[in-house]
Amino acid sequence: MGLFGSRKTLEEIFEEGKERYERGEYAQAILLFFKITRKLPAESDYWAGKSFLALFDEKGKESDLKKAKNFLSFAAEKGHADAAKLLEQRFGEGEQTVSDSSAGEKDSAPHVDDKTTEELFQEGMEAYAVKNYLKALLLIEKAAEQGNVTAQLKCGLMYDDGKGADTDKKKAFMWYKKAAEQGNVDAQYLCGLMYHQGEGTTADINQACIWYEKAAKQEHETAKKVLAELKDQVDHISPTEKSQVKSAGQPSAENPEQLFQEGMAAYEAKEYVKAMDLLEKAAEQGHVDAQFRCGVMYYRGEGTDVDRIKALKLYEKAAEQGHADAQFNCGEIYATIDNTNAIKWYERAAKQGHKAASDKLNQLTEKNQAADNGNRMFQEGLAAYAAYDYAKSLVMFEKAAEYGNVSAQFQCGIMYFNGKGTDVNKEKALIWYEKAAEKGHVDAQFNCGIMYDNGEGTAENKAKALMWFEKAAEQGDVKAQYNCGIMYANGIGVAEDKTKAIMWLEKAAEQGHQAASDKLKQFTETAKRDQLFKEGMAAYNAEDYEKALPLLEQAAEQGNIDAQFLCGSIHYKKDGIHKITALKWYRKAAGQGHVDAQFQMGVMKENIYEDEALMWFKRAAEQGHKAAFDKVKQLNSNIMFNEGVEAYYEAKDYAKALSLFERAAEQGNVKAQCNCGIMYANGKGTEADQAKALMWYEKAAEQGDVNAQLNCGMMYDIGEGTEPDKAKALMWYEKAAEQGNEDAKSICSVMYANGHGARRNKKRFKK
Repeated sequence: MGLFGSRKTLEEIFEEGKERYERGEYAQAILLFFKITRKLPAESDYWAGKSFLALFDEKGKESDLKKAKNFLSFAAEKGHADAAKLLEQRFGEGEQTVSDSSAGEKDSAPHVDDKTTEELFQEGMEAYAVKNYLKALLLIEKAAEQGNVTAQLKCGLMYDDGKGADTDKKKAFMWYKKAAEQGNVDAQYLCGLMYHQGEGTTADINQACIWYEKAAKQEHETAKKVLAELKDQVDHISPTEKSQVKSAGQPSAENPEQLFQEGMAAYEAKEYVKAMDLLEKAAEQGHVDAQFRCGVMYYRGEGTDVDRIKALKLYEKAAEQGHADAQFNCGEIYATIDNTNAIKWYERAAKQGHKAASDKLNQLTEKNQAADNGNRMFQEGLAAYAAYDYAKSLVMFEKAAEYGNVSAQFQCGIMYFNGKGTDVNKEKALIWYEKAAEKGHVDAQFNCGIMYDNGEGTAENKAKALMWFEKAAEQGDVKAQYNCGIMYANGIGVAEDKTKAIMWLEKAAEQGHQAASDKLKQFTETAKRDQLFKEGMAAYNAEDYEKALPLLEQAAEQGNIDAQFLCGSIHYKKDGIHKITALKWYRKAAGQGHVDAQFQMGVMKENIYEDEALMWFKRAAEQGHKAAFDKVKQLNSNIMFNEGVEAYYEAKDYAKALSLFERAAEQGNVKAQCNCGIMYANGKGTEADQAKALMWYEKAAEQGDVNAQLNCGMMYDIGEGTEPDKAKALMWYEKAAEQGNEDAKSICSVMYANGHGARRNKKRFKK
């Protein structure tokens, strides 16, 4: 029993994991698959998922089912076809779903609360693409609930097809209708189809034709065809159906009052699309209440998109006919853009006894008076400022500001910020700037952005800074446009959004902002680099390395960290000078923080420069790389093991050697565990302790060390360090024999022949 050990390759670990799985040793198999997850991610996740599924089938633990789904999903997302197929079989057809069987286990669901609607939908579609329908439906339905029309249509299709949930025609119809009401042409056609066939809702030929007609108006060819076929069949159906088909999409009567009554009934039932259809026809015939109600619906976006211009036109038609509420609503809309017209409509409504209109008229009169006072005081403040009487100027500006004069509010902000006519007071400056900014003063909005950005007069708040910059940018302020572009580009105060960044930078560049032009040029170069990487990655995934390498090298030369890593990986697969090139690319990526490149640097340096390898493994481990963490432990244990060997052989300091071996053994070093067993067995560096010797031998044996397995067998056989136990002895002898140890095979043969530790079996292990 000497001081030595061996190391298994990844492939050997993987094969051992599969063997364990085949033998039903699922927990042990999972541990082995975890060891290779960084090197063989898709395969290891797939087999780990299979093992957890087998554990669930065996023991019925819900946590194992959840883990199985998660690992299979990970593998499927990496393109593993068998994982996607198994997910579909076990989780995609309603047989067993995590949501059904493990209620309350929130970890099984994606974290969606902090994602935007678009992010939810995109992630859902990515999950759908790899047939992870459970995850897809959860994410897409969340986006649909937030009003995403494409997500609503997709939810309908998934419930219709039974993907991610059992087939549910009612839910499918519900989502189709929500999307249809937002104008989605495919959803309108599908609503028509479900009304036509009576799926998910009561069959209604009239409603079917209404929806078919809406889709047909948007050039949906199938809807046109179905609608034409229905109307061609009129002569072959019953009088009642004939009437329904002919009248589909048409008012049930031409009388405007009847149209209005039917429209209001639909409105009360919240059937807004139908209501709008009927009410608009009544409004076109001059029905005053229908005109008013259509105005309300356009204003609120009920049964149609929000359209304030159409709303105002309809209100004005009703108002001209004397409708008091319509007159008031006209006043409300004009109050924000045209005081003269606002006063005109408020006065007309007030003359009819409209209380709210009378109140608004009084408020508007007072507001106009206040505006006159504010303007007069602001002019006095300007005169005082021109005469260098800053104290008086500030007094007049503040009085004008209190009357709501926006220019005076902005001027107060400037004076408090710069200490003109008063001490510097940035808190008060921000208060006045914000008052002016809220009324649309563009320079005040920009200044608010600067103060929140720098934390002047308030705590630093990048999100508020961006809000004010955007308001100023929307009014054409070039500096604000540039700032918005930079903040969206770098994710300052908001999630990174290159599309919005480019939009704002383009607006600034169009106004001659040089820095914005330079940044746009940089984006263009980055986009080219990313396109090279995308094409190279596609070729890499297709294992067309000859095509992939030149594309990836171009992207890598331009600084793409992932391209650098992949260039290293392609060269690493080859021999000779390619290894040096691989090292060059890995080092570039690792130096920029690429965790897998750092790990690979450690691997390449491990048998040459152990200290450098340890440095790279530590960097990767600090970023959460599990295999790197294991390598750090291994290298640390190897260092202690080597120091122990030196102390043992060169210094003959057995106590020190044992101390070092034990520290390495506790970190899982199998060679150190064996040596601890030897030293306790032989009393080297300590008193002989056969029980401790057996303990260390068993730890090494459990990691597959054949000599330790043989030693364990011997100690249980003769009862050294433990009670004699022929069964355990035979178990360890067999494990050593299975690894080809001839001594163990001979001993097993004798024990089976004599029935020691097992029933007599002369054939087993016979040479």
